[in-house]
Parts: sequence; C-alpha cells; structure tokens
Amino acid sequence: MSYYCEARPDHKLVIHRGDKSGPVIATTANLTPEEEDITEIYFADNLNPIVLEHDDPQLFNIHGKTTFTYNGKKYHWKGDTKLVEDETLTLLAIFHSSWFHFDLNKVGRLEITSEGKKMLNVVVITALVVQERSDEDRQARELAREKAYEEGVPHF
Repeated sequence: MSYYCEARPDHKLVIHRGDKSGPVIATTANLTPEEEDITEIYFADNLNPIVLEHDDPQLFNIHGKTTFTYNGKKYHWKGDTKLVEDETLTLLAIFHSSWFHFDLNKVGRLEITSEGKKMLNVVVITALVVQERSDEDRQARELAREKAYEEGVPHF
C-alpha cells in the first residue's frame, strides 16, 4: 500500500491513497508551529477527527511526544520514531529516517508491526503528520539560527 502526502503552503496536509491522483483519505488542520501544538486529522470516511497533541522536548529529553486517542485507546509517538499504545506499551510502528543514508528521494521507512497493521491508515497518517511537523520545526530553528547569525546574536 502506498500513500502520497501533499504539503500545502497553508501548512495543511492532504493524504492520498496511492499517488497524487489517488483518492483523498485524510486532511489536516493546524500544522503551523506558531499555533497551539494541536493537529486535527480528518478522515474522509469519519466525521470525528483524530486530535494529535504535540509536546515539545523538555530539558534533558531530546525527543518530543505526540499523543492521540483512537477508538478509546491512547497512543503516543516518542519523538518521530516509535508509535506505542499507552496502556499495554505495545509497539505499533518504528520510523527509520533516511537522513543518515543521504537518500534525497525518501525521508525514511516506516516499519509497521502486526498490531499496527490493524489500524494501518491511522499509523501511516499520524506518522506523516509527525514527520511533517518535525521538518517544519527543524526549518524554523534553522531560520532562527540564520537570522541570529545575521544580527550578530549568539544562538545555539
């Protein structure tokens, strides 16, 4: 199964099944880092959105956490790498970044466990949102660093 994620200038994501011409299966709202740390995912076949709550990394913790509830169960992405069901700590997916492999055509590979395959669209789409949010945060930090450098202000 393949998915296509279209990132629009207004920070909205449109997710298609298959390629860009495939049917839209989900859209998002509130992806901008300036807004509250919430992203709503609207599935084409469901009126109720899944609400992702993004917690930024805290002191001594380099990875943030994204939490959501689906079908009455709570889940979280640890950073942008592991999706876990909270109550049982069952691993549903692992994202392997291709950043270290210098593959410009892929951002990474999503490995989904047998438990994760039971909610495949939710796993894949939340992974896409978490990755996009991570990319936007990284770009915002880089722009802040460049601006500070231009102004002669130390920035770490």
